Amino acid sequence: ETGTYYTFTTGGGIDIFKVNSYDDITVQDILDEAGVARKTFYRYFNDKYDIVNAYYNDYITQNIIPHREKKNYYELSIDIYNFIKENRKYFKNAMNSEKDGNLFDFLYKTAVSGYLEYYYENNDSADIDEETKFKMEVFAHQSVFCVKKWVNEGCTVPTETLVEWMRDISCDIKKITMDTKK
Repeated sequence: ETGTYYTFTTGGGIDIFKVNSYDDITVQDILDEAGVARKTFYRYFNDKYDIVNAYYNDYITQNIIPHREKKNYYELSIDIYNFIKENRKYFKNAMNSEKDGNLFDFLYKTAVSGYLEYYYENNDSADIDEETKFKMEVFAHQSVFCVKKWVNEGCTVPTETLVEWMRDISCDIKKITMDTKK
């Protein structure tokens, strides 16, 4: 349906990010690709960053959140990373922007929010201690960094292997750096 939020997040508005550098794309480029008016764009989005973030957020809302009770963290991570792999060119272009509001920052904030939500759903305590929150934030940043590296290197490592490596990273780093004595 032309002129709707759906048009932007499923078609022309997103397709342009699959072939062009994220920082080089203008709102006008998105409008031309989607075939809609500027007023329509700004009805749904504040800027080009919003459309990029909405594409990922829509996938999570429609395909991950409804399955959180049926699937474990490993399975959900595989689903998310397969989506990213299937849209590698798009994510590569979007994740490499250094501008405010970029996808890397959005993914980090989304991951932290997801970890906190999961924590609150599975713990009786209404409060989260500073150490646990810090660890969640560090893990979220390292996860998004690993995904960015994986995407930039062509997603050559199988998705399941990537998820396993990311799960094991903290323990492995501790072993390598802190448990080793000369």
